[in-house]
Amino acid sequence: VFVDEPERWSLWSPGYTTPSLLARGVTDSLGTLEVAAEPGTVTVRVAAPPWAEAREEVEVPPGQRVTKTITLTPGARCRLQVTDPHGRPLAGVTAQVTRRGQGTVWYSGQPRPVIAEGSSDRDGMMVLEPLLPGPVEITLVKAGFVKRTVNVELPPEGKDLGAVVMEPGASLQGRVVDEKGEGIASAKVYVSADSDVPFGESTETDEAGFFQFPDLPRSGVVFLRAEKQNRVSSRPLKVELPSPPVELVVPGGRVIVGRVVRATDGKPIAAARVYATEVLTRVVGGFSGMSVRSLGPGVETDNDGIFRLEVGDSPSIELHVRAKGFRETSRQVRMEPGEKPRPLLIQLEEGLVLAGRVIEPSGRPAVGVAVRLETERQQARGLAVGSRIKVWSSVTDGEGRFRVADLPPGRYEVMAQTPEGWRAREVAEAGREDLELELEPTGTLTVTVKDKSGAPVAGASVEGWANSGQSWKQITDALGEVRLGQASPGTHSLRITHPNFAPAWLRFDVKAGEESRREVTLEAGGVVEGVVKGLSASELSRCSVSVGVSSATPLPDGSFRITNAPLGKQRVEARVGWTGRFRNAQVEVKPDAPAWVELDFALGFTLTGQVHKQGKPLSGLMVAASREGEGVADSTDSQGQFRLRGLEAGLWKLSVADASGQVLLRQELELTADRHLELALPSGALAGSVVAAESREPVAEATVIVHQKGGFLRQETTGDDGRFGFSDLPDGDFTITAQAPGYGSASKGGALKCRAGTGGGAG
Repeated sequence: VFVDEPERWSLWSPGYTTPSLLARGVTDSLGTLEVAAEPGTVTVRVAAPPWAEAREEVEVPPGQRVTKTITLTPGARCRLQVTDPHGRPLAGVTAQVTRRGQGTVWYSGQPRPVIAEGSSDRDGMMVLEPLLPGPVEITLVKAGFVKRTVNVELPPEGKDLGAVVMEPGASLQGRVVDEKGEGIASAKVYVSADSDVPFGESTETDEAGFFQFPDLPRSGVVFLRAEKQNRVSSRPLKVELPSPPVELVVPGGRVIVGRVVRATDGKPIAAARVYATEVLTRVVGGFSGMSVRSLGPGVETDNDGIFRLEVGDSPSIELHVRAKGFRETSRQVRMEPGEKPRPLLIQLEEGLVLAGRVIEPSGRPAVGVAVRLETERQQARGLAVGSRIKVWSSVTDGEGRFRVADLPPGRYEVMAQTPEGWRAREVAEAGREDLELELEPTGTLTVTVKDKSGAPVAGASVEGWANSGQSWKQITDALGEVRLGQASPGTHSLRITHPNFAPAWLRFDVKAGEESRREVTLEAGGVVEGVVKGLSASELSRCSVSVGVSSATPLPDGSFRITNAPLGKQRVEARVGWTGRFRNAQVEVKPDAPAWVELDFALGFTLTGQVHKQGKPLSGLMVAASREGEGVADSTDSQGQFRLRGLEAGLWKLSVADASGQVLLRQELELTADRHLELALPSGALAGSVVAAESREPVAEATVIVHQKGGFLRQETTGDDGRFGFSDLPDGDFTITAQAPGYGSASKGGALKCRAGTGGGAG
């Protein structure tokens, strides 16, 4: 028996349940087991072959004992034969089965639980059991062959997949070197089948810098990237398979040196943590946005407050300094190529305190309650361009008191939450130490699911999300009901799904201390079948076809089948993972016959071209074409060439970005036929300074934003001298805006013009 418990406090997804990889225990001869669990909604998983794994959501009130009966059902079987392309059986192929749709969020790093394993016999045959009916993913692995993933919709009676072919693999070898051609040991090397996916399978180099990827496809294109701590990541290398040994160059980084002192008396601060990040405008599949990249774990200052930090080659680095008893500070540092490190003097101000206590509605102190602080302005800004999420946390003591130190001045949103979901929220100014938060009790939520005849629907999945951040999932019982005893007050959105019905949505409010009851009726759904064409095997594996909230992953031949789609005229959409590339069509979904649709990504025009700078071709750059809701990207090869296919007629926005995601070039083009472009990267420069209007003194920590026609282009923060600088700017007109704490924003009067290959200046 496994018990998956919700996170006690999760910054990104409160209530998110982390799959447990270790069993809590084994049932006795009577089939019983007693385990301790955190209050709240937990997932109980029972594994007892030959029965299928069972899962049930259980509500655990604090301090109470809960008895739950879980009924196991016979598992379904999946049978297949693994062969090579010539039909010869493959023995010793290992298989792992996971349930699709139960993956964890991307940042958690937790794998999906394996629900069954197996291996093929000498005839290539294997039987995977016991399995729950529904969508499963089977991963097949054998040395010398390319890993194969098969998506299966498993019916209750089981399924025979017949012959599943595995292709022979090939090895790709190479070496990671520095700018002098010397091998780099322990460098991380990534391989991906798509240029817009920056990660994938990885390996490390040996002592001489050599690496090898076995069992890759024998033909096609892969992208390699290497990185090493405190060095610059290599540019992605586009490799046509099969390929001779390749070489990835990882240049050395730059060095920042400085001293950290107290602002009041100039005395050095020892053991201050100094680390660096790089803020970039990233392009992923044609969509641009802000990104923060860490440049390593950082260093600590010595007894004299001195530090030496190795970083990458970005000309614009944000340096962060943190010390106990002081406010954390950040500073923008610009380093031009070949520039020697300039010693920095960083002065830290003493931090402020925000303290208080958390009480229950009865007035008693609330002990062990998690308290979180966020700056109020960030709540309003959300994830705007250049914004950061600054979070401080604490836990109340035996008297319900909390204390958060080292805060900068400003207003903060203070939030408290118990494991049972009771919450409180206040806005307070830093420096206050008498804040009192009174917890608000949770409500009770009951949802009844019925069909059109009014009969209860058992086994329906009810997933809920509250605006407070609480999330949960339960399965309806024999009466068609689910009950959440600790529902946080606020608006809840529910999604109800069942294999025999079309999905339904429900949205309503829950009040503190009150019970909310809702009833939802599920409608019968239809079937949509079809085929996806014009995608590579890798793209097809990342493709999802959806009708409303119902979706399916195409099989290797491109075919798909979506059950329980909403009836009537519906939009069917196929979208490829990160790229945002999609095709859609309208169908009429009827209850008595499947609707058929064909989605062809090969239709459209092809855009080819070459990227160069001052006549030299540039490799490893991301070229992306995008428009609303859609994008496609490719990486330039050693000759600077790229190819974007399947583009429909119309207006597209084209962008070129470097390996870090920094946009180097933007332009628009109207596509009416196949087209070839020669893209020359700009080399314009723009520099200036930000000063106070009256004193003309330089303004540090000012945010300088450059806009060009089409919107945001670049952003930077001034140093102690108030200066800023931008390089590799395209020809055209610019508008510069500066903002700084304690000052009003200012824009340069009129537009600035900066011609490619020349420098510009700004006052």
